[in-house]
Amino acid sequence: MRDAEVRVDTAGLQARLAVAVKGEVGFDPGTRALYTSDASIYRRIPIGVVLPRSTEDVIAAVAASNPFNPFVPRRAM
Repeated sequence: MRDAEVRVDTAGLQARLAVAVKGEVGFDPGTRALYTSDASIYRRIPIGVVLPRSTEDVIAAVAASNPFNPFVPRRAM
């Protein structure tokens, strides 16, 4: 069974994250392709990518993304 398609205001999300986060915010196809998979077999093209610089950036990214759900965090080891 396929996931239901979720429509997100990507321009609004990108603008909100760019203001809220000091780290990098990427919504371009190249950045999104780089983060299509993690260390698992799970592959899904993200709507956008946030590379936070601090704990405060993580909190700001979650708060800014909240109205645009879904939010799926990924991390590196």
